[in-house]
Formats: sequence, structure tokens, C-alpha cells
Amino acid sequence: MNPLVGIALAATLTAGCRIVADRTTVAAAAGQTLTAADLNQYLDLLPVGYDRLAAGHALAQGWIDLTLAAAAVRRGLDPADTALQRRALEPLVRAEHLGRFRNVLASRRPPLTKAAILSAIAADTARLYQQILVRVPSRQNQAAVAALEARADSLRVLAQAGAPFDQLAKQFSQAASAAVGGRTRLLKRAAFPSEHQEAIWGLAPGAVTGVLATDDGYQLFRRPKPTEFRNEMIAELALVATGVADSTYIDSIVGASGLRLSPGVATRLRQLLDHPDQPPADSGFLGATTDGAIGAQETLVWLGNIPDQARAGLTNQSDVVLEKMAMTIAKNVVLYREAVRQGIRVDQRDLAGVTEEFRATLSKVVDQFKDATTESDVARRVDSLLRLAAGGVASAPLPAGLALLLREREPHQVFDQALRAVAAGAGRKAKPGPIVEKKAGPAIGRPRDPELARWTVRRLGASAGELVYLRPSQSIRLPATRSRPVRARSVD
Repeated sequence: MNPLVGIALAATLTAGCRIVADRTTVAAAAGQTLTAADLNQYLDLLPVGYDRLAAGHALAQGWIDLTLAAAAVRRGLDPADTALQRRALEPLVRAEHLGRFRNVLASRRPPLTKAAILSAIAADTARLYQQILVRVPSRQNQAAVAALEARADSLRVLAQAGAPFDQLAKQFSQAASAAVGGRTRLLKRAAFPSEHQEAIWGLAPGAVTGVLATDDGYQLFRRPKPTEFRNEMIAELALVATGVADSTYIDSIVGASGLRLSPGVATRLRQLLDHPDQPPADSGFLGATTDGAIGAQETLVWLGNIPDQARAGLTNQSDVVLEKMAMTIAKNVVLYREAVRQGIRVDQRDLAGVTEEFRATLSKVVDQFKDATTESDVARRVDSLLRLAAGGVASAPLPAGLALLLREREPHQVFDQALRAVAAGAGRKAKPGPIVEKKAGPAIGRPRDPELARWTVRRLGASAGELVYLRPSQSIRLPATRSRPVRARSVD
């Protein structure tokens, strides 16, 4: 194994060696250990409702990243080291190559005609929607789930009563589309879960669905009126049309390459993800094309474009998911080779931009650990950063390519059995749910959401005494433009 200039990393593992730990050790890296007691403390800092097993895996992987980075800094990690940059930036440079290749494809596309756009709009086979997502991290805590469902239904009452949907989405949605008022990409009916297709696709323009329970949590959808988002609709249709053309061309390149995946590729990929420090020597590790085999080292380069914790989460996925990931990597290899064959290169300006961004990020990582001169200092610093992370304060992220590079060169391991035992623990007691007024006799619960109530007062001009209620039979008052309370209707 060649030494990495600027980092005196002791690669003491040989193929087949493993770190040994007892039941109280959750993870080990660079001579340090993460104990079950420590992980339990970090998990108890998370908001109520999180999936302890998923969060435990993420925290353990984060601990490995921070520990390896701290050890590297302590041994002389230099952000200006050109050898380090070249190796760690290789995944990003290849991604830039593919970006350039796609730009070349874009320059060759025929323009989309106005008649084609109008025809696609009239066909109504794909639509833009607006959505609000109230995410449910875990359904294990029933009190937390009930509070989130109450919030989703309170948002429904406001939306169906005429509150601006884009404002509600920007303020309260946890979907990626929140920043653009909840607007989705162009979607076909089949894109929605089958049990919700009728409720969503059957909406009249301007209408809002009831609360829909999905895998992500609770969602609301609104179908915009024809005059809304027309320019965005045209832009989306153009993207779809060009995407189809690009896909056809890319498929032809992949088909001509004779690409075939190796037998058992899911198992192979899972083993590489678990042990990037022990890549197999098999030249056809992932698969082969007419231009040559795709080995483990080349696979690692492409895996370097995936954020480390997301990459670690792949090991728990099914064989079907891993086979799709393997095919995606293999296609990227084929397209990269085609880009090189066509003479497409990353120019110096683009390379300088990627390098500068890498240096800036790495400098922040170094700053986090520059005062940690002993192993005890490293352990304390990693502990404080993990406590901040569990509490919602992010530390400087480790560049994905560097994270994978450090893992290749330093022994590390997560002990799944010990981690699962910690995750199965009860943790702290759940916080109480929303305030509920109860009356004698058959009670009509009125869960109140203080944040929604404040938003109603601030944005919609309601009086302080008018709160947002869960039940659709309750009344709310909208701005002064309406002179009387509006009774919300349920469309469930």
C-alpha cells in the first residue's frame, strides 16, 4: 500500500484481520473505541420520535469519520498536500467529466417546439403539484406520531380554508420542495402510491387533499390552477423531452459497450462497503465491458461521490437495491470512458474550483482538531462534536472522497450486535404530546399547535384567541378580507 504524503497513517491490517471487541464496544477506529454507554447518551440527545437503530448507525459511522479525521490531523494532515488532493478529488473529477459529457449532449439537442409543448400540456398525462410533508422519523413513539398527525391535519384545515399553500409549505413542510412553495417536479399518476392516486389525481384545480399517510410521514397535495406555474410547467416538459432523448442516446452507448455485471454483485458490493480497506484483487469485481473489466478500486472511486453515512447505510439494503447501485456505477464507468474517448476533458478552471472547495472544507475539518495533540484530546473533541451533532448542530463535513480514502487506509469496524442492543434500549422518556382540552361527556379533542397558532396570528391576521384545531368540524378565522369564520371541509 503506497504511503499518502502528508498523512502518516499506519495501515496495520492485512487481508482478513479484524478488530476484536467485547459486547460493550459499538465501533472501533484508529485505536479508539465507541462504547455502548456513549452511544446511548448520544441517542438520548436526539429529538423524540427518531428511529434509534437508524440513528445509531448514523452516529457510529459519524464517530468513525471524526475519529479517523482527528487521527489524520494529529499525524500531519495538510490541506495543501497535492498528492492528497489528487487522490481524494478523483471521484469529484470523474463526476465533472460526466457533467461535461452531458453538457455536450445538451448542445446537440434539437429545440422543443411550441406546438409540442402545448400538445403535452393538453394531454394532461403529467402534472405539477404542491405538497406539504410532515415527516415521521419513527412510528414507535405513539405520542410523537399523534402530535405530528395533529399538525398535518391542522395544516389541512388552514390550506382547505384558503390559506396560501406556498406560505404554509415554506414555513412547515419538511420536503425538499419547501423552498419553492412545495412545488413538485412534473409527475405522472403512477408516481404516486396506488392507494393515494385517486385522491391526488382526482383533485380539481386549486383543491387540496386530506391528510395522506405515506412512508415518509403525513402529506398534503394541492393541484395548482392552470394559470399557476405555467412557465415552470413548460420548463419541466422541456426537461422531460430532453431527458428522454439523452436516455435513449446513453442507453445506446451502454448497449454497445457489452456491459454485464458479475454474478453475486450485490454480495460483492456489500462486502466492499463494509471493508473498503480490503478491496478484492479480482479485476472483474463489478463487471466487464468490451473496453475492459471494472475492478474494486475503480468501484471505490465512484463510491467516493456518495456521502459517507449514506454509503454506510447501503450495506443494510436489499440485494435488489445494491444491484441497482452496481448497475448505476457500471453505467457511469461506461460513460466516463466514452467521454475520454471523445476527448472531453475537465478544464483547469473547473478543476481549480473543485480543488478550492475541497481545500476550504478540509481546512474546516483540520481546524476542528488542530488543538487535539493526544489521544485523550482526540476522544474528548470527537465526543463534543458528536454531542453537538446529536443535538442538531452540524460539524464541518468530511469530504466524501477523503472519508473513503481514510477508511481504506485505517482499521475500523462497527459491531452490529452491540449497536442493535443499544438501539433496542428504551432510552429517555418521551415528552408529552400536544395540549388537549377535554370536556365532560363525549369529548371533542382540540389539539392545539402553538407554532401554527402563532403563524396564523402573524401571517393571516387572526386574533390571538383563534387557534388551529385538529377536527374538520372546528372553525377558524382567516384575514380581515373575510368577515366571518370559515368552516373547513374534509375531502378525505
